[in-house]
Amino acid sequence: MEKPVAFREIAMPHPNPRNEYVTYGRRLQPEMNFESDDLERLYLDHRKDLIETAIEECAEYLDADDWMDEDVFPCVKEMTGEWYLASVDVRREGGEVMAQIYLHFLGRCSEESMSGEKDDYLGIEALFVYDSDRGEFGFDGLNTDAI
Repeated sequence: MEKPVAFREIAMPHPNPRNEYVTYGRRLQPEMNFESDDLERLYLDHRKDLIETAIEECAEYLDADDWMDEDVFPCVKEMTGEWYLASVDVRREGGEVMAQIYLHFLGRCSEESMSGEKDDYLGIEALFVYDSDRGEFGFDGLNTDAI
């Protein structure tokens, strides 16, 4: 069966020296928050796997038939498949290292409501917990919101 949305990453061109919240219109690079230099290095060492896992989990979530109906949110028919990394947060919480990878997915507004231009549509936060015995992050869930 064909996937309803094929994902493509967008690299945002503008530096974000003040670490501000990012939007598609502002084209800022991701907001990055690390509790320590060690946690930043840990993220950088696992970045590729974290992003790949986040996208795989998002694809599985959006592959449900429920999201094909135009009367629900998110409606994959309104999504372009384009996404960008909006923020990363890695910190210690209750003795565990937690990573939050926040992705913004673009969509097109319906012709009836606006011009059909693409813009931020869906935010999905992928949560991970670091397993120091295995030396890797384990996926812990998704949170979604309209943006």
